[in-house]
Amino acid sequence: MLQLNRYCSVTDTPCFVNMPNLDPQWVQGLFTQIRVQQGEVVYNQGDPADKLYIVKTGILINVFDGDLRRFIVSYQRLGDVIGETEVLYPHPVRFVTLIALYDTILWGIGKDKLELLLGRYPELYRRFFAVVGDRLVRAGRKLAYLSLMDAKTRIIRLGLDALKDRRSQGNTSMQWHITQQSIADHLGLTRESVARVLAELEHQGFIKTSRSTIEVLDVEAIKKQVHFHDDTMLIHT
Repeated sequence: MLQLNRYCSVTDTPCFVNMPNLDPQWVQGLFTQIRVQQGEVVYNQGDPADKLYIVKTGILINVFDGDLRRFIVSYQRLGDVIGETEVLYPHPVRFVTLIALYDTILWGIGKDKLELLLGRYPELYRRFFAVVGDRLVRAGRKLAYLSLMDAKTRIIRLGLDALKDRRSQGNTSMQWHITQQSIADHLGLTRESVARVLAELEHQGFIKTSRSTIEVLDVEAIKKQVHFHDDTMLIHT
């Protein structure tokens, strides 16, 4: 998968941009680069949380393993901070499993060096809180998907939110690259029920499907199916 690398250094990422009195060389020296291959597990649910990560390239997924099935919680993309809540929690343990969806490069920082960083730049606490707040909003959105909507509405809203999220990153494509099983894992559905809904939407002329790709043909018409508005909160997919 071709992906532009917008961040040459960890200090170029949103976590550090416009940070007052930033010493880029000192900050960069606290981080190490970690290469992760497609499909590789960075950490497992229940592992000790001893490191914070920032995504340099690639895409990863956070997965929660329940008693009966596995759920995709969220995706992590360029510049995203990963694991700040777990590392700073009094009982640091991983809440989810982190898996590389594609070949990925991470910047990592251990807990001791992270404490040095936070001591010198306490503004980072506020930025981490903003990240957590955004995740809570998205989690609320996902709870609505899982508990209040039928399968068709869940799938349409998930897709529209995914496209809106991509536009916010400068990608205007109307193609959604995702498998039916991934949609099912996101929404607590079976793959068969996802396939039925997609077939219905394709028959109605709203979408066109091919292998692991869904192309939205009429965005405005499909929005009307679920009363979707552009100011709707996103779920990060």
